[in-house]
Amino acid sequence: MEGGSRKIINRKLGRKLSFKAKYIDQLFNGEKTTTVRRGIVTPRYDVVYIESDGKIHGTARVKYVRYTKLGELTNDDAVKDGFSSKEELINALKEIYSDIGKDEWVTIISLDNLNRFAEPLPTEMITRDIDSDKISETAQIALANGLAENEKERRILAMLAINGDIKATSKHLGIKEDEAKLVLAKIMNKLKEKGIQHQ
Repeated sequence: MEGGSRKIINRKLGRKLSFKAKYIDQLFNGEKTTTVRRGIVTPRYDVVYIESDGKIHGTARVKYVRYTKLGELTNDDAVKDGFSSKEELINALKEIYSDIGKDEWVTIISLDNLNRFAEPLPTEMITRDIDSDKISETAQIALANGLAENEKERRILAMLAINGDIKATSKHLGIKEDEAKLVLAKIMNKLKEKGIQHQ
């Protein structure tokens, strides 16, 4: 390591990947398929929530990550990230990380299988823990009011109504826990909007 060089930033990427609001449409219409983040970022999950301004706009799969130096970014990297040139991309990064240097490591996160929600969900509906009685009651009310959008959601809600347990429901139906959590979050938001159940 050369004298005076910066310490490498290492961090884990959790469930949420946050974006400025102006990039959300670009992401979901395919103009932006990657995002560049400062340091060495290691995703912990295959699927992440796309977040902006306190709302979850959808989900995406982390296709791959690639590590490079800021100064080694290419025009191809810029185009995949929704910019017209490497210079435009680097300027945008400097707006976020004002002290970033050309020899610093950055992580390029490539995304695919994007799924945009019809309506964004408040972040807390995805991240908060809910007790089993509340889960069971919510699922029962949702089924009684016909709020499931499809047969899969109906099956998930039916199991949640019986056991009130996201983990057990996911195991029984052979789905990921995040999928059951997402259905529950969407339903809680619908109930709140309709005034059927006060959170």
